[in-house]
Amino acid sequence: MSRANIWLLVCLYFIAAMSFTVFEDMVNHPSWKFDNANAVGHMLGGGLVIFIGGGVIPMIGWAIARFQASRAVAPFVLWLLFGCGLAFLDDYGNRFDRNVELQKLTANSVLTGKDRDDMVRSYKLSCVQNQTTNPLTPKLGVSAAKITAYCECMAEGAATAISMDEIKYFVSNGKAAASFIDKTTALGNVCSHQVFAK
Repeated sequence: MSRANIWLLVCLYFIAAMSFTVFEDMVNHPSWKFDNANAVGHMLGGGLVIFIGGGVIPMIGWAIARFQASRAVAPFVLWLLFGCGLAFLDDYGNRFDRNVELQKLTANSVLTGKDRDDMVRSYKLSCVQNQTTNPLTPKLGVSAAKITAYCECMAEGAATAISMDEIKYFVSNGKAAASFIDKTTALGNVCSHQVFAK
């Protein structure tokens, strides 16, 4: 393997690690923007963990071989495998966190029977209407089936997550409480991933 090919592989591994973490963070936190220092730092840090973490052991092995270009294939293959393993663990951890968050949100439902059915139906209809009339929907090529699945997920989650205090706040003020908006934002992240990331 030539030195030029070695540097090319290093650059490709770095780009792949960064691309993966950007994609993961955009899926898990769609409201983040690249002008958010926390988001950018998290993405860069995650990419570097996969890039450097995957390469530490293979590079130590290659160092023992005195970084001979003729012996570079095995370390680079191991680097790729370790990097993929770290990426898998990162993705699995994010999925686990999302499920835990969803279970917390939906742990104490106060609506049952017809009240719950009415809220689910109303929320779903409103969601479908909003998503269908959104000018971005046709540009993104989102199908009616995906919109329905997303809105069903949101409606079921919202009906289960809402508390009695949030219902009273809505009745008194005619708008959703900040705590309920936070819950639906978290639900949106989970439902988006479940429906659109497939």
